[in-house]
Amino acid sequence: MQAPVPKQTLVALLSAIETDVRALIVEYLAPCGETKAILGEKAYEVAVGRLVRDTGPAEEPTTSSLANYLDFQEAWDLLNAHRQALPASLASFLAANTREFQALSEIRNRVMHARSLVFDDLAKASAIVDSFRRESPIKWPSLLQVRQQLDRDPGSVLGMAIPRGESDGELSHNLPTPDFDETGFVGRSDLVTAVIDLCLGPYPVVTIKGEGGLGKSALALRAAYDMLAKPAQPFDTIVWASSKTTQITPNEIKKIEGAITDSLGLIGAVASELTGQQVTDPVSEVLEYLQEFNVLLILDNLETVLDDRVRSFVEQVPQGSKLLLTSRIGLGAYEYPVELGPLTGGEAGQFARELAKARSGTTKTGSHVGGRTRARNDGQRKAG
Repeated sequence: MQAPVPKQTLVALLSAIETDVRALIVEYLAPCGETKAILGEKAYEVAVGRLVRDTGPAEEPTTSSLANYLDFQEAWDLLNAHRQALPASLASFLAANTREFQALSEIRNRVMHARSLVFDDLAKASAIVDSFRRESPIKWPSLLQVRQQLDRDPGSVLGMAIPRGESDGELSHNLPTPDFDETGFVGRSDLVTAVIDLCLGPYPVVTIKGEGGLGKSALALRAAYDMLAKPAQPFDTIVWASSKTTQITPNEIKKIEGAITDSLGLIGAVASELTGQQVTDPVSEVLEYLQEFNVLLILDNLETVLDDRVRSFVEQVPQGSKLLLTSRIGLGAYEYPVELGPLTGGEAGQFARELAKARSGTTKTGSHVGGRTRARNDGQRKAG
């Protein structure tokens, strides 16, 4: 049997729930009065703006026409706010399961905003979905149809596109899709928090140091994606550049075409990302941007291109912008180092269990431990 594909499976399940919740708004709230009064002025204006962008101006938007333009969480909150218009059993169910729906909303945000999954996102969502089916007065027609299809053929979602949610003011960035994206990030939550705090703190340069294969790149990516979700942080943009030359896939180690092989190429890639064009003096150009804007610049796999040019560049990083580096070799006095060691016993055990389930195709979720899956005999290291 085809093993489930976590991200596409989550899209299918959460989209079905969203469809059924919006149908409840149409059924129970649309007949209740004036649309703006039902939605509230702020939600009304946002939904109308989305409708206009999608279909063009509408003379008199209705509750029914705007229901499809409410966010996932907004639709549930709207039903909760008008529980008096609902059957008593439905109102009680909505109130009792608000926390569960908020958990689904957080998972949905990770999916729709291209953030990294947590290792148990699919398992958690599946458990909530199954409890909804068992205990809810809602019929869930769309959800039941999707669940039945997934039970018959988990691989049926392989071709499903993943829609991007609205940015809602989210930082601009060029972060790559994590290598662990399809299966989730296991463990090291304390290190993720530490890296974020250091990037938001007074240190101009933070380096994630460790041997090859421990997940330095994955940790940096997870911290960067988590920073995108923060409502208040000092950066205007996040820029990622990597000098990795190979990529580990589930089947093979692949050479990265056009990989960066020297320090000038790495800084030139940053300059091109910031300016949108090739420049003759990338070092000066990047430093000028770092001076004018607060940039979190992430340089991955730095040890392969580390030279005097890089050291000089790091020395000149202006106040306000920050460097987050991943490297086997530190820069000494220029940096605040975060030492990355092997997984703890508990994390390694979790990884082994999740990996075994994923490879057997018997689980509803899989996992990569902070990066790409490459099994180690001692269960303590992973590729990153």
